[in-house]
Amino acid sequence: MPEPQAQSAARAALVGKVRAWNAARQREAQACVNGVAGPANGQAPGAVAANYQSQVTVHWDTATLFSLAWRQASLCPVRGGPIGANVTDVHVEGIVFDATTGQRYDPRRLYPGPLQQRYFDRLLAAPQESDLDADCVDRLRAYRNRAPLLAIHYVVLARDGLMMDPDTPRGQDPVFDCLQAATLPYASIRDLLDPKEAARLHWNP
Repeated sequence: MPEPQAQSAARAALVGKVRAWNAARQREAQACVNGVAGPANGQAPGAVAANYQSQVTVHWDTATLFSLAWRQASLCPVRGGPIGANVTDVHVEGIVFDATTGQRYDPRRLYPGPLQQRYFDRLLAAPQESDLDADCVDRLRAYRNRAPLLAIHYVVLARDGLMMDPDTPRGQDPVFDCLQAATLPYASIRDLLDPKEAARLHWNP
């Protein structure tokens, strides 16, 4: 994760958190590499190649907000396991900091209204863009009207809108197979904006 460039009231604290986060990712990468099978378990050194990739996109770097998206993909061989055994993982996460305090920040404080309904409206407005078939459209429409609360994996202030990604536990309601990340254009949720919080963070995308 790159360090923030904007000068802010809590930049020193924020830089410290970024460096700690980077150190944790380096430990994860090293643990993945260390899992490569070797002579101790009967495999030739390097028999299975580890692959750990991490990519960060900075969306906002201002005196009040530091907002990023992180994508990590890895293939980590299992030490002591059978030949070819490995653990694969793809992880995507939104990370937002309040640069005035250096603390993690939940963008839903800026938009405290019914974001879940707007999320469904966004998916249903252009199902072709999301590759949703007719069954998924019907499921999403019914789920939206029931309005149960979704567990949210992350919410991030992206450059072109508020990106939401719900948790999608498998083996439960079939609607979870249709959920995916969606970006709500800021103009479409302007009526949900908390004016006091927006003023505190000088937020006017």
